Amino acid sequence: MKSLIIDGNNLIHRTFWTAKNIVGIENEEKLSNFHIYFTLNAIKSYVNTYKPEKVIVCWDEKPDYQCNDRKNLFSEYKGNRSNDPAPHKNNEKIKEFLYTLGIPSLFPRKLEADDVIAFLTETLEGSKVIISVDKDFLQLINKSVVVYDPIRKKETNTSNFVDNAGCDQCNFMTIKCLVGDKSDNVPGIPKFGKVKVKKYLEGTVVLTDEENSIFTRNLELFRLDKYRQIANRDELLYYQEQLSRAESYEHSFQKFIDLCKEHDISSILNKKEDWYNLFFVKQRLLSMFA
Repeated sequence: MKSLIIDGNNLIHRTFWTAKNIVGIENEEKLSNFHIYFTLNAIKSYVNTYKPEKVIVCWDEKPDYQCNDRKNLFSEYKGNRSNDPAPHKNNEKIKEFLYTLGIPSLFPRKLEADDVIAFLTETLEGSKVIISVDKDFLQLINKSVVVYDPIRKKETNTSNFVDNAGCDQCNFMTIKCLVGDKSDNVPGIPKFGKVKVKKYLEGTVVLTDEENSIFTRNLELFRLDKYRQIANRDELLYYQEQLSRAESYEHSFQKFIDLCKEHDISSILNKKEDWYNLFFVKQRLLSMFA
């Protein structure tokens, strides 16, 4: 079995700006429809490429909200991120489309979508493909997990990890904790550039107590197995419950067709049978294509 695990927030941000660059902001309804259109086509392209038996989208939204555990640890965590709600305006519509195609959406409680994705890589059987430009997922790569970057159109796996990531897999997290991550607004240890990092890896530089404190904090921020900690037992159960429910809900391909017409993206249905076959919809609707 092969599963496709999609970083939902990452996806909708990319497709939103693609839509906005084409449509502009004057026609909000047209922008919304284009955003949905590009999102669906992006997912279809990933499914065409990898031909998975299961597709799941993970979101950073928190229906059962609790304060971000990483923010509690470091208040400046992701403090540099935009609060612009525009890319998220179509989230509910997009999720409705996905449900009709048999694609469930999963959510965190006090952690993040990244942690839900990490949970799925350990829980789902067979091979897993993570779709995201976020390099944090490189820590999850093993013989059954690969990461596909849809911007660079590159897949990173165990055999090409050094070429794509620029370091050995065993050193990836160590280096990240030493230098920090500007995209997450997490500083590294002062004066730790390439030369000093190399010396640390060689064992010729030892961290001071203060530096080790920064390293330990960063490790706690960056690691994606936090849901397994005893303190996060409820988080783990939350993921398990969602995954269990996702296996049992009903899908409706006819509803997908209706939604496409409602949002003026009927052109996506030029080959309806492609969508039907691609997403393994459970109901027998083949007569629709006779």
